[in-house]
Amino acid sequence: EAQSRMLQQARMASLGQTAAGVAHEINNPLAFVTNNLAVLRREVGGLHDIVLLYQQAADTLEEYQRDLFTRISRLAEDVDLPFVLENLDDLLDRSRGGLLRIQKIVADLRDFAHLEEAEFKETDLNAGIATAVRLMRSQADAQEVALETDLAPVPLTTCFPAKINLVVQSLISNAIEACSPGGKVVVATRPLGDGEGEGTEIQVSDDGAGIAPGDRDKVFDPFFTTKPIGKGTGLGLTISYGIVKDHGGTIDFESTPGLGSRFFVRLPVTPPDDALIRQQDPDEAEPVSPV
Repeated sequence: EAQSRMLQQARMASLGQTAAGVAHEINNPLAFVTNNLAVLRREVGGLHDIVLLYQQAADTLEEYQRDLFTRISRLAEDVDLPFVLENLDDLLDRSRGGLLRIQKIVADLRDFAHLEEAEFKETDLNAGIATAVRLMRSQADAQEVALETDLAPVPLTTCFPAKINLVVQSLISNAIEACSPGGKVVVATRPLGDGEGEGTEIQVSDDGAGIAPGDRDKVFDPFFTTKPIGKGTGLGLTISYGIVKDHGGTIDFESTPGLGSRFFVRLPVTPPDDALIRQQDPDEAEPVSPV
């Protein structure tokens, strides 16, 4: 239990360091390239217009400077000048779109880790979940698994956003790994009760292999894993259990072998007072003890 809590803190610290490092290392050259591309886009527009004007003088050049005209014609053919002139603007626009995607990824990393937030705060769970899904999409694509969302309006929740994001990421990762190519993972949210004062339910479902009946009582136990040796520590769900419990919530699941699994995380709008005390003084926290 102590190692589980230590690993949770280590993973949170590693997440923050990774996001901060990526943001710093990428943002500076990204800003440089983005600014240069904006200048290039403007200058290329002028060159494009000049080339079109020169082309209007082709007949005169052919009559009075045949050799020069021949050299220009051959070079234009070699570089496929009509194609270049037609597609250059689109190429620059698509390049700018790629840079904007990189900027979004960096922003998602920072939002996911919530580097500046080290305490409970009121937050929009859907925003954090959407960010986690975007960051996990590359893993899903690599395993040929569809990753979808079904996010309903939910009340603002007082929580430690980075830790809840870590829970969602862990559940999504497990769901993707449980699926075969062509499978599907769905992340959904639903309000609990009247949707205003009770809380939020987060669901992560997959159509993978499911959990064997003999393993169901052990999935939250420390070091229990069905993954091959070297593929997992068996602490992901234990850490998730501890985080959800520290927020005054619950986590459970339903599963049918061969048809898939669905995990449910239920969080209150406001954690109980003892959860807030544990957040302020980690030494007062009770040890993780999954049932």
